[in-house]
Amino acid sequence: MKKLITLSVILVMMITTWAQIPNYGFENWTTHTFSTPSGWTAIGKVTQITPGFIGNYAVRLERDSVNQQMPGAIIYGNPDDEGFSGGIPFADRPDSLVGFFNYNIEPGDSAWVMIYFKLNGTPVSNDLYYITGDHSSGFVRLAFMVNYLSELTPDSLILGITSTNPNSNTGFGYLIADELSFTNTSLLLPNGDFELWNSQTTEEPNNWFTPNFMLPIGSNLPVTKTTDHNFGEYAIRIENILTPNGWVYGWAFTGPQGETGPLPGFPVTIKDSTLNGYYKFFPQNGDPNVIGVKMFEAGAEVGGGYFVNYATVTEYTPFTTMINYNNGYTGTPDSATILLLAFAGGQSPLGNSVLYIDDLSFDALINFDPELKPKVPKVYLYPNPAHDYVMFDLGDSQTYPVEIQIYSLLGKRLKSETAVQNRHEMNISDLKTGVYLVSIITKNRSENQKLIIRR
Repeated sequence: MKKLITLSVILVMMITTWAQIPNYGFENWTTHTFSTPSGWTAIGKVTQITPGFIGNYAVRLERDSVNQQMPGAIIYGNPDDEGFSGGIPFADRPDSLVGFFNYNIEPGDSAWVMIYFKLNGTPVSNDLYYITGDHSSGFVRLAFMVNYLSELTPDSLILGITSTNPNSNTGFGYLIADELSFTNTSLLLPNGDFELWNSQTTEEPNNWFTPNFMLPIGSNLPVTKTTDHNFGEYAIRIENILTPNGWVYGWAFTGPQGETGPLPGFPVTIKDSTLNGYYKFFPQNGDPNVIGVKMFEAGAEVGGGYFVNYATVTEYTPFTTMINYNNGYTGTPDSATILLLAFAGGQSPLGNSVLYIDDLSFDALINFDPELKPKVPKVYLYPNPAHDYVMFDLGDSQTYPVEIQIYSLLGKRLKSETAVQNRHEMNISDLKTGVYLVSIITKNRSENQKLIIRR
């Protein structure tokens, strides 16, 4: 009876560990339909306004009230860690950018207009202008001079307009733009009058932030729902996407991005020690996958950990990353955020690398479909902690052979043996002191347990 009570407590604790993570198995998705001006990359809240100054439409830019690190912005080009890449062809030397604007910018904030001409990637001009104050009574014509750095004629243009300072998470004013054009040139700015719009429908994982909304309509999406899953019906698929405007990074976060890093994304009540889950990865050109977790208390980061892998992983494989807390921290976190990346954080993607993730949990791997009634594990391993040998009691109802695999916390398989009877002894004297993952695979099911080796 005491053993049954203990197992029940363990199962309740295991359920609690994954229940903290919102949409941990990526089973819940919501359909979103949105419109963006054709050709432009839209960031934050970008909406169609009618009528425009001339014609049927104009574009309105605002900070996204949910994902607050995203200012309202439209860009010809792609923002990345090194500034901007991509852009559109433009082989001339115009004098100025002109347009008609209606805006109300909060005190202390400013909308930005960035004009960046280049030749073979080298800057020919690099101008940044600020719009401040209130002109919500109607449209006003504004002009922004192009200040050239040389006598060269550019071959391309990066152009961006924001509703607020993109380096701040504050500022909820708006800016409406229409009839953008360059003077002293015969070249037209594509869709500068914002008469062309496209609609797109996407499925987004509930309680996760993705870059899908940043892509022009019709582009392949970096984050999608897939039926190639571990447990349940779905998993998340994350891919780096190369567009004419440059790379769109493949990522998904449980919380918004702040000025200096990810912000808290969901509440926790336990001082968890590991983040676990299942993944597959198909890298290109040396991209790694990065799976990270950050723990917070009262908004301050108090711990975290990262799982980084460069190898191709073709089947769902368990991973675990230790959560390391700040020296001297003795409290309990109140919130956390999880990061899933198909590239190295702080760098541009190197290829169309693809990452699959499913069944995230804290402190215990999910080893059965949590939508079904939990069952007491059929496999026991002992002693645990172990020294040089570990015994597996596989029970009397198994179908043999049974594959027993031991993985490092980085997901590297270290040992693999086949059991042909209900008791199997494995020599682990070649493994170092530490924590390992054990995967027991039968014809009809698989189970994962934690093994501790001490010497």
